[in-house]
Amino acid sequence: MAKESTNLDTSQDRTGMARIGVILPSILLGLVIVVAIQIHVLRETYIELREEMIRLHKHTNVRNVPGVPLTDYLDLESENADNYLDQYTTALHNTDDDQMDEASQGTSIDADVPPHQNIVILKTHKTASSTLQNILMRFGIERNLTFAIGKGVYRLGYPYHFRKNDTFPLNVDHINIFCHHARYSDDIKEIMPSDSKYITILREPLSLFPSLFFYYDIPSVLRMNVTGSVALDTFTSNPTEWTRAIPVYGSSLRNPMLFDLGLPLASLGNLSDIRSYIQRIDTVYDLILICEYFDESLIMMRDMLNWSTDDIVYIKQNARSDDHSKPISSKTVEKLRKWNEGDEVLYDHFNRTFWNKAKKYGLAKLQHEVAKFRSRLREWARSCVSDVPIRGIEMKDKDFRPYGPNTLVYPLLPEQNQNSTCRHLVKPELKFTVEIVRSMYARGLFQLPSTRNESQQNEYVLLDALVNS
Repeated sequence: MAKESTNLDTSQDRTGMARIGVILPSILLGLVIVVAIQIHVLRETYIELREEMIRLHKHTNVRNVPGVPLTDYLDLESENADNYLDQYTTALHNTDDDQMDEASQGTSIDADVPPHQNIVILKTHKTASSTLQNILMRFGIERNLTFAIGKGVYRLGYPYHFRKNDTFPLNVDHINIFCHHARYSDDIKEIMPSDSKYITILREPLSLFPSLFFYYDIPSVLRMNVTGSVALDTFTSNPTEWTRAIPVYGSSLRNPMLFDLGLPLASLGNLSDIRSYIQRIDTVYDLILICEYFDESLIMMRDMLNWSTDDIVYIKQNARSDDHSKPISSKTVEKLRKWNEGDEVLYDHFNRTFWNKAKKYGLAKLQHEVAKFRSRLREWARSCVSDVPIRGIEMKDKDFRPYGPNTLVYPLLPEQNQNSTCRHLVKPELKFTVEIVRSMYARGLFQLPSTRNESQQNEYVLLDALVNS
């Protein structure tokens, strides 16, 4: 019996070992999977937190310039804006994720009030205004609204001050949307309805100017024979002389945002005139967006216009693939600040204005809405485009090829080729404008003279070419 018992115990041990041999690998595999998932979650969380911290450290009153200590650029005159931004930052960290609603998708803010449709966007260069313009163009074309179309098609008299005869005459009572490049003048009010909302966008000047300088390849235009930060050093050594080499457009290289907003050329270097003009700007615009807080700005715009969240979704437009973000010397930074002192004053004034409005809106509410909005942005991006951008020169589909060969674009997913919203989200400005012109032409909105004099013939050449191509 003892022997049989021993054999039985041995048999059971073997059976147990066999079971362990089968189960243990499964347990280990399960643990590996769990650990892998946790690592992935932690990595994604780290990335999101890192991006958030980077965004928050782009303090709108801190000149975050490579090679220059941040403390050198604290603006001590903006205490209220600082306090509001600090409160907003605190709200970012105190929101309970469990209290977040699902992403807003459909209706306008007030279902009893129609979305506002008469809008002026004064485009400023290299401030995310092309992304903002895409939002307006998509909103308008989906509702068959009427656009101001300049006789240069893509521009409304720019770089000269806008005049009311810079647009093609239309067979309608009024224009709904004014969103192509123009230099502000009061003539805009003469062609737009009295209830139009006026909007523009500003960017921190020390990040804007290098972006504009290299996007338009100013070193090549000026035949500098130098590139990168050396070109900026060369330009700032004698900017007045360099800008004289580019008739008309050269003037836009000093205080470029004020130039776009219509400040007379003779006043671009006069700080007293600039301060007076800023007060005038304050009376014209209903909302001035801040590029560094683009999503927050869009939420405030959405509510002002009584639009839905889907009306303001976007895919970034006109971003450069080759940056020139090598450290800028502190000497060049100081020269750029002096050269663009007017834009510095402009930006700081409307940065304070923005955060005052944000305070009235409710900082916790704003943060909450931005979080929902970003969730919706991710949904649209996943649905419409590849997550790997390519350079414009690599884009095979000419409908989505941007103007700049080094501009980054997100390829449309093949299965979304017939989705009009996805197509419009990634369509660059020039191609989108052609689509709008053809749509308005097909609806008979252009006043076409039965006979044309020589001047009219020249004006309509581009329009004819776009419609008939």
